[in-house]
Amino acid sequence: MDILARKFSNIARRLSTSGKKTPVAALAAIALLGSPNLVVAASETPVSTEQGKLAGNTRDGIDSYLGIPYAAPPVGANRWRSPQPATAWQGVKAAKTFGASCVQAPGAPGGAYTEEFVTPGPFAEDCLFLNIWTKKAAAARRPVLVWIHGGGFSIGSGAMPMFDGAALAAKGVVVVTLNYRLGPFGYLAHPGLSAEDPHHSSGTYGLQDQAAALRWVHRNITAFGGDPGNVTVMGESAGAISTNGLILSPLAAGLFHRAVVLSGSGMGFPAPNLRDAETFGASFAEKLGAPDVAALRALPAEKILAAVPWNQELPPAAITFPFWPVVDQWALPADPDLGSSRPRSPVPMMTGFNQDENFLIMVRTVADFESLVKGWFGSRADRILALYPHATDAEAAVSAKVLARDRYMTSLSRWTSARASSSDQIIYQYVYDHPSPTRAGPNFGSFHSAGISYFFGNLDPATRPFAAGDRTVSSQVQDDLIAFIKTGNPNRAGRPQWPRVNESKQVMAFGLKPGLRDAVSSPARLEALRDHARNGGRLSLF
Repeated sequence: MDILARKFSNIARRLSTSGKKTPVAALAAIALLGSPNLVVAASETPVSTEQGKLAGNTRDGIDSYLGIPYAAPPVGANRWRSPQPATAWQGVKAAKTFGASCVQAPGAPGGAYTEEFVTPGPFAEDCLFLNIWTKKAAAARRPVLVWIHGGGFSIGSGAMPMFDGAALAAKGVVVVTLNYRLGPFGYLAHPGLSAEDPHHSSGTYGLQDQAAALRWVHRNITAFGGDPGNVTVMGESAGAISTNGLILSPLAAGLFHRAVVLSGSGMGFPAPNLRDAETFGASFAEKLGAPDVAALRALPAEKILAAVPWNQELPPAAITFPFWPVVDQWALPADPDLGSSRPRSPVPMMTGFNQDENFLIMVRTVADFESLVKGWFGSRADRILALYPHATDAEAAVSAKVLARDRYMTSLSRWTSARASSSDQIIYQYVYDHPSPTRAGPNFGSFHSAGISYFFGNLDPATRPFAAGDRTVSSQVQDDLIAFIKTGNPNRAGRPQWPRVNESKQVMAFGLKPGLRDAVSSPARLEALRDHARNGGRLSLF
């Protein structure tokens, strides 16, 4: 795991033991991976794709096909190039085990992030694989869900056990998970790379990989019982930002028809422009001692990874993302963090945040809270402080959590309103408030990425002490998700009705008590936070 994610986990681990205020640390600790899932039998009938035949596995009526190459290995001359077509093969190819995860620093569990959030190895540059779960001997043309993992664009993989698609496949969805290039291999911009590219672009290789996977799905998913005319892209955190990027990108136009964006709309981290990213990339290459692109491509992957700033000690409060999708005016023509960016694919969308996304705030005293608010709001801090009770240390601790939530939910509200008004995109917004159980130590509530296991229906008692209430929530959110995947509308009989963004400013709560609620804790607080943003202030997840 990279240093930023390690710091995030270490800070979380200290929450219950430190008496000091812990600064807000970092987005990237963000989820991601465990060990490969086991299967028990071979699939009886090979499936034909454009590259050749595949033999997968079957378990409990679900076929799985793992480690399918959707593009050529991005190695050698293909490093820092657009994804190239995958090579065909003769005979029947075994698709029974996951392919390698993309190059990244290995991690370890810590804090809220237990074993299932750690990326499995092996790691390699040859990593452009996808995985498919589909109901055996079922009717064809079922809706397709394509999952894009998170991890701060630096860690993660489609092979995580939490992403196992069997439970959703059993409910009639064809599930696809995928790998995409990460860190400097996926998002390095450099003047030399831009000069050699026919579109004068660099820094969007990971996004291009995702679009290439969607093209593969479009051409091949019928063989797995999927409907290429009903594809939903779903991602969390960096995967959510990626999903919003695909909505803007001409490379993905016509390849998907719905979008589910978990913790990634209005996150508050703008994408870099190409010129600034090239400047950073040139300094990164200089640090590596590489005078040109040829020298960069000749370097071992390990040396490149070791030079990433995230692999060096950073100040505890630093939020630095050196490699991030670049607004290059081609693959990514606008910033996904701006709701006003015009979508190339204005598909129906579900989007929202978890209630306890920013669980790292460690306010224990009135002074802690006042210092936090002044750091966030500057000259407008007095107005904010007047709206959040903090006469005692106990009040201050509660207000800090409420304010953090109000801050990013206001950002979500502004993002969705801007998008719905500028493009008529149909948007449903939510807040996920169900806490994830823990065996010992502090409970981090509905922390960043806590809902993933519930959406996938993978509540493994070996990882957390899931109970009947957890299974109820999982069943509810799965059914809401499937309703949206099928029709573009999450409403279904027997559930509170969920209006579109332009019909209501409320959000749907996912949890044991589903229903509409105000996005922000009071109208006065909402107006104060909006005013801060209107005057150039920053609202963000962290």
